[in-house]
Amino acid sequence: MPRPTVPPVVAFVSSAIAFMAVMAAAGAPSALLVVYQQHWHFPDSELTIAFAIYALALLLALLVIGSLSDRIGRRPVLIAALALQAVAMAVFLLAPNIGVIIAARALQGFATGAATSAFSAYIAEVAPAAQKRSQHWS
Repeated sequence: MPRPTVPPVVAFVSSAIAFMAVMAAAGAPSALLVVYQQHWHFPDSELTIAFAIYALALLLALLVIGSLSDRIGRRPVLIAALALQAVAMAVFLLAPNIGVIIAARALQGFATGAATSAFSAYIAEVAPAAQKRSQHWS
């Protein structure tokens, strides 16, 4: 049985909105890290680790997952990335200490990197023809 399809403009707009939501979710906990530091009294070095682990996990995902979505498809990668993002947010919500926050930041960085690579490719693929720019190199 074939999958139901949606018009390309619907796929484009809904994917762009979902991508923006992932990006907003990626930035939301950053502002809370200083609040956590004031509440839990952990050192600046652990705060730095919480910020750095996100960037490292994001980079790792961008390097690994981008080609994976080319091989297995955008949909499975996006579903996994969005599920992992939801798990990371739940971990943030329930975190009792900075160690758990650091783990959540690693999950979040990996999920954001995976989503970024797959969403970027998917949005470019489903963009309506009128919205695509031709690239001519002289």
